[in-house]
Amino acid sequence: MSFLNLFRPAEEQKSLEEDVLEHISDLLNTRKGFGSQSPSVGMDLSEFSRRDSLAKSDIASEIRRNIEEFEPRITVLSVTPDGLEVGSTLSFTILCKFNNRDRLLSLFYERGVHMPEWRVEHG
Repeated sequence: MSFLNLFRPAEEQKSLEEDVLEHISDLLNTRKGFGSQSPSVGMDLSEFSRRDSLAKSDIASEIRRNIEEFEPRITVLSVTPDGLEVGSTLSFTILCKFNNRDRLLSLFYERGVHMPEWRVEHG
């Protein structure tokens, strides 16, 4: 359970999946070093303005690093650039496994979109 979930009334508390998703969304939409006590929280995308495969690989690594370092309730299985670029938007599919549970979390992250699309799969 996240720290903020502790202060929500019982009827407003989020499920594990919603809580993890909200935390990942916050991580990936936070500028690195901005508004956090830890300077390594967040994404530093200023150097990734190019659209070549190296930039996509670097962004995928930055996504993986953030989730692995700051979201201990899941394990990242893969972060894959989707190759779908709309305007200046890059998108990625992130596949994670909940620790201590037999469920997978599949996220579609689009840079600049606050809440990623997601689904939970058993298996």
